[in-house]
Amino acid sequence: MKFNFLTLFLCVPLLSCSQNNSLDKRINNINSIAQKAELIPFNIQTQKFKINGFRKQTLTSQQNTVQIYIEGDGYAYSRKGVRSLDPTPFSPIALSLAKKDDNANVYYLMRPCQRSTALKDSECLSKYWTTHRFNDDVISNYQEVLNRIKITHGVDTKFNLIGFSGGAYIAVLLAADRDDIKTLRTVSGNLNNDIFIRHHKLDAMPASAKMPTNIDKLSTTPQYHFIGEDDEIIPIDIYRGYANLFSSQACLHSKTVKNTDHTTGWSNIWQDLLTILPKCNKKTP
Repeated sequence: MKFNFLTLFLCVPLLSCSQNNSLDKRINNINSIAQKAELIPFNIQTQKFKINGFRKQTLTSQQNTVQIYIEGDGYAYSRKGVRSLDPTPFSPIALSLAKKDDNANVYYLMRPCQRSTALKDSECLSKYWTTHRFNDDVISNYQEVLNRIKITHGVDTKFNLIGFSGGAYIAVLLAADRDDIKTLRTVSGNLNNDIFIRHHKLDAMPASAKMPTNIDKLSTTPQYHFIGEDDEIIPIDIYRGYANLFSSQACLHSKTVKNTDHTTGWSNIWQDLLTILPKCNKKTP
């Protein structure tokens, strides 16, 4: 594809101003949602990134289970083939779910460089919210974040992972590599990035982590995957391709939810969906 570099040069300043203005609105929107829910901001600096997020104001060590919400890819591209200047989401769906969670220990984790002031630093290269968004560096970053949270709550801490969209794939990769995951839930989840890429006929992402060869380890982890009935971004075939990887599906459950698409309809019903507990079906003799 040939580009008109003069046109590109002239458009960049306008694009930059537009995105900077929208960034203020995006950050203000996120802060407003969190404040109304009485969630407080925090960040964890890892070896590679600073991960921003929000958590319940009052945490307890009396419960050794922690709810971890992982945000989606956010504003990765400003238009097809053009990377955004900042990946902070317009609609932080995982945050809108976390605010409805009445459990005592709730953490909401954003993706690298979302709601960040470090975009000019080397850690915030745009590849980390596009082609490298599931890179090993990114996954190791979340491993470190969970380890830090575990120090706060104790060595016996177990995690309930809840991932939205691309955050679901990160949750899957984390769960496959840890022994402290109690349950795994996803909403509009990209459960297998390779299948997602093939479905949408996108360019390959060789720098991002592949589905681990030990994925069948998750066959004993209680899982519940919620699929939007009208979701054209993550259709049910993505889930089916993921489910087919398991030799046993006794712990694997899904629900197609009416009146939802990829982003809309979830917040209002999330408290009801949380009452559907992931569990493993008993094997019949």
